[in-house]
Amino acid sequence: MNQQTRKSLIIRAGRKQQFSPKELTLLDDKHKYTIGCSQNNDLVLDWLTILPTHFEIDCSSLQIPQNQKEFQNEYFKVLNSFYLEKNIIDKIGEFTITDEKNIKITDISGQKGLLSLINIDNQCKNQVLIKNNTFLVGLSSKLKVRQDNQIFGDFLDKEDLYEFTQRTQIIGLPQETKILFDQSFKKETTISYFQQKLKSKELENELNQLRLKNCIYLEINEKQSIQKYLLVENERNYFSLGRCEQSDIIFKSKQVSSRHGFIKYMDKNWIIFDGQPKSALDGKEQWLEGNINQELVMSKFGIWLEMNPRESFVLGNGQTVKYEDNELTIFWEK
Repeated sequence: MNQQTRKSLIIRAGRKQQFSPKELTLLDDKHKYTIGCSQNNDLVLDWLTILPTHFEIDCSSLQIPQNQKEFQNEYFKVLNSFYLEKNIIDKIGEFTITDEKNIKITDISGQKGLLSLINIDNQCKNQVLIKNNTFLVGLSSKLKVRQDNQIFGDFLDKEDLYEFTQRTQIIGLPQETKILFDQSFKKETTISYFQQKLKSKELENELNQLRLKNCIYLEINEKQSIQKYLLVENERNYFSLGRCEQSDIIFKSKQVSSRHGFIKYMDKNWIIFDGQPKSALDGKEQWLEGNINQELVMSKFGIWLEMNPRESFVLGNGQTVKYEDNELTIFWEK
């Protein structure tokens, strides 16, 4: 194969709003590179307050041919040397070529406590809400995924359902069921009334329809105050996040924007978005309508995914990673 350099990464790195670009050359015979402040790394960022060897990035995906011409230049001669027929080589090319480019990043610092963060930019792989993942909303409020992609029937069948509804706000329910569960959450009903009402003919149809609905269980942690939410799939499938009282999930911190973001159930996944539709700011559309097919205006402090140590995360072109006040934005295409 061609042993010349194919690509390079441009890392825009800095802290306290002072940034400078650094170039990392990618070689055909090397896919993993380390980043840190010590001199033994592939990319040395010694003016940052990151750990000596902080990140490892895997650029394997960038080395995969993106079109037929790249495949011919990189692989055709090698495969042809094995005396493979042209139609077989072409078939290999069909399965090899991809237009999806990304890199994988891992925090290998061994640091405990303070974690590195990945910015949620609304076009990334990290928006999917997965069990045990934690997101920083603003600067200090945390949203943790306790359970993902469960059916609502699992919660209805809980022996301690009444106690569960006393400590968990359930959002996305049809009208009659919503009234009962809201009463329980506000401590406005007794366990006997709750159980009796749950078995009533009045709620039978709604509960039967709810049983197979997808739901996600979330925990919000703000200054030692914990709120729990269960979001249930419905016709709208849109759940707003923010400081304003109209939000489905309400935050108290002033570092969370009034209309900070939202969660959408789509393509059988729960997806978190930062920002709000531009038309809502212009007064042309209600924020709570959940139209995401337009430009979103990002919140002031963003939404960030905590990087679990030694776990690899996918980064898109131009996505940002930070540790304390250090930020790295990684580009490989203009």
